[in-house]
Amino acid sequence: RRVHGDGDLRCCTFLTMESASTTEAPELPVASEPVAEHTSIDNAASQAQESKRAQKRKQKDIKWEVIKKLKKDAKKERKKALKEKFLAERGPKPVVLEHSAPRPSNKELKARWQSLVPLGQKVVVDCGFDAFQSDKEIKSLSQQLMYAYGANRKMDDNPFHLFCTNFEGRIKNCLSKVPGSPDWSVTYSERSYMELFDKDELVYLTADSENVIQELDPKKVYIIGGIVDRNRLKMATYNKAVEQGIQTAKLPIDTFVQVHATRVLTVNHVFEILLQHSLIHNWERAFLNVIPTRKGVNSLDHEDQGEEQEEGDEDGSTLDTLTNHTT
Repeated sequence: RRVHGDGDLRCCTFLTMESASTTEAPELPVASEPVAEHTSIDNAASQAQESKRAQKRKQKDIKWEVIKKLKKDAKKERKKALKEKFLAERGPKPVVLEHSAPRPSNKELKARWQSLVPLGQKVVVDCGFDAFQSDKEIKSLSQQLMYAYGANRKMDDNPFHLFCTNFEGRIKNCLSKVPGSPDWSVTYSERSYMELFDKDELVYLTADSENVIQELDPKKVYIIGGIVDRNRLKMATYNKAVEQGIQTAKLPIDTFVQVHATRVLTVNHVFEILLQHSLIHNWERAFLNVIPTRKGVNSLDHEDQGEEQEEGDEDGSTLDTLTNHTT
């Protein structure tokens, strides 16, 4: 219709704005569709990349399995070759006859050794110097007793019968802490050797004696003083033996070897020298096998030993590992 005047125009305008306000505005297009499209593309690319990684990982696993199998087969071949070489060098397996005796067990061997101990040479370690030694020296003495027993344990056929007399006080407490020591094949006694043996059978080994042992007498009982620091307790064992009226003797060290350091030997060294001499009947080899090299021990040349010396070398070479062993 035709608009007349300013009033009608304003009214028309008002109506138009009112109608515009009551009319809902058209919805704008949502931008979610392009975003979803980009996300799907990224996911597809990621899945493709992960698929490639999985394929590479799978190929690597397969390759590693093949390598492991090759290594395992090669190891089997090496073992087979070594076994064939060993069998070829060993030769045919010895035939075991039905009537041959089976190898004795460790328990049977130990029982046999224990049965031989009471028949062996009697050696006493005099532990009656407990009051004159420090705790450290008592501990060292217990270790020396342990080494001596270990050496005796290695003697399969002719072990010594080891006694520990005056065995009480600190030395008894200290040695009891060594595992297995109560079960050792050692005769422990709180009494003196004077009460256990005939006086005429006793021979106290001391470096201060003028008598030199030539051979071990199986009827004698040899005594080793249980002293660690002999420089501090000089003449103690010799004076004790003289007071008790028993024989004394010393090892023939100066007759067979040169010792540039001190000639003082530990309890286990003296015991092991007696062990070896009873086995190889050669003082020189016994000294060289037992006395530590730090003491600067050297052999002396003796023309009168001859074949006996060579024989002792062959027998004594298997005894170098006799010392410092325990059970």
